[in-house]
This record gives sequence, structure tokens and C-alpha cells, in this order.
Amino acid sequence: AAIDLVQQSGRGRLVTGTRARGVDERSGGAWIDTDAGSLGPFETVFDGRPPARSGDGLEQRFLGYELRTERPLFDPATVELMDFRVDQSAGPHFMYVLPFGPDHALVESTGLLAPGVAEPDRAAAIRAWMAERGGDGFVIERTEAGVIPMRVIDPPHGSIGRVCRIGTAAGAVKPATGYAFAGIQRSARRLASRLARGPHPAHPRSRHRAADAMDRLMIDLLRERPDLAPHVLVSVLRGLGADRTARFLGDHGRAGDLLAAVRATPAGQMLGHLAGRVARRSPSVAAVGRPADCPAGGAA
Repeated sequence: AAIDLVQQSGRGRLVTGTRARGVDERSGGAWIDTDAGSLGPFETVFDGRPPARSGDGLEQRFLGYELRTERPLFDPATVELMDFRVDQSAGPHFMYVLPFGPDHALVESTGLLAPGVAEPDRAAAIRAWMAERGGDGFVIERTEAGVIPMRVIDPPHGSIGRVCRIGTAAGAVKPATGYAFAGIQRSARRLASRLARGPHPAHPRSRHRAADAMDRLMIDLLRERPDLAPHVLVSVLRGLGADRTARFLGDHGRAGDLLAAVRATPAGQMLGHLAGRVARRSPSVAAVGRPADCPAGGAA
């Protein structure tokens, strides 16, 4: 639909099969450097390329099959967000299942890994998970795969110039969950509204600073103690309930949702992690316990 609107507008053209190498401002406007040469000049370029991979934070890596089974296997009324009952030897790993019918679903193997960590065999993980449920026989209709950065990305500030970052590179992904679709839609609507008022308005801020702080803490904990990921994430989702979970995952929660997420986080693990961070930064309190010293099951 979006492509149709562009083509029907008479003000743009679609260029495919070409890699965008960079965007820069030159005299007369913004130019896009591609494999096929430079395109431009443009008054404004919306740069949706992903951010450069970093050693910080985590990466959400996934492989998904939209498949059909030989017999009914799925409950169309139940979405399985995180099934951690799978191999955890390569790091936090869960299965995500979105059913379309009793014999039709999207099944994804998802891992939360530090950048640079070797990728396990996700195809084998999906087949093993299906086999355990009696779904050895299935046909793959579509495959999807990707890598989503799970780190706090500072959004652009000031006025929107000739080059405007959008999407992941503009901080529209919720760092602690990797959920992006809803956040990108909200960011695009706010951006369009501001651009409609006149040229070069101020960038809309995509996330609240308190949410950034909470996500940084959660990501640090999951990176330093990946063994705690199933317990921490399941505790948070159970503590939030259905409506708040949907808002939390999609990064459009209210102030009360953020407080509820804090209360739902296992206290022992979170407090131990905070103490460890303080100890590393402050030599005077180096004796404070680290996460490994905390009991395995904190209060929910």
C-alpha cells in the first residue's frame, strides 16, 4: 500500500536492487550514494538503514517458519510469546508461536545474545521443538530471519535537517524486548505530523528517559547473567498481566505500567545487579555483593 501511494503521488520513484552506501548534504540538498551512483538532490532524505553493529547491549536474533502441519497442533486462541523450555546452552533462547489456525502457525526460534557470540542452529531448534509436540511432518510456506539491536540508541535531537534518521537508527525499538513495529508506527505518525506543519521542525522524542534507564538496567542484567533470563522475563510478564504486557512489549506503556514492571522484576536479581554496578564504579563500596552472591529466587 505504501509503495502504491508513492507511485501514485507522481512525486517519487521506487529504486530497487540497489544498496544505499551513505547519505550526505551537498550544495543544493541531500544526496544518496548508491551502488548505481548518486541520487539527488533531495530536500529531505529519511534514512532507515539500521545502525552499525555495536559491542554494546544484546542482539535479538531469530529464525521463523510459517508452516502447515499434517494434523491439528496449535490453539488458534493462544499466542506463545516466550517458551523457554528449549536448549539454553548458547544463551537465552525461547520459541515464539503465532497461530493462524489449528494446523497453520508462525514458529520462531529467538535468542538474546551478546554481539559476536556464535549463532546456534535455529533450524534444528525449530524442528526439535516441533518433534516434541508430535509435529514432525510440516511444510514451510515462508521463512523470516533477522537481527534486532537491543540497546538504548540516542534519538536524533534538534531540528530535522536534510537527513533524518528513522526506524531502528532513530531509537524506535524498545531495547529490553526488541519489539519495533508499534514503536516505528508511532514515531512515523509523530514525524509526519511535525513535517506537515512546515519544513525542518524539531525531532519528536520517541521514548521517555525513565524507560531508557529501566531498559539499560534490564539489558545489562540479561547480558551479565544470561542464566537468569527465563526467570526474570517470565516473572515480569506474569506480574504485568495481559493488557500491561502488551503495552510494555510494544513500548507504549503508561507511568503505572513502568512501576508495575519494576515491582514484577525479581528483587534479588535486580538489587544484586545494581549493587554489582555500584561496586564496579565506586572503589569505596567494593565489598558490596555481586549478582552471583544473591539468592537464585528473589521476591516477585
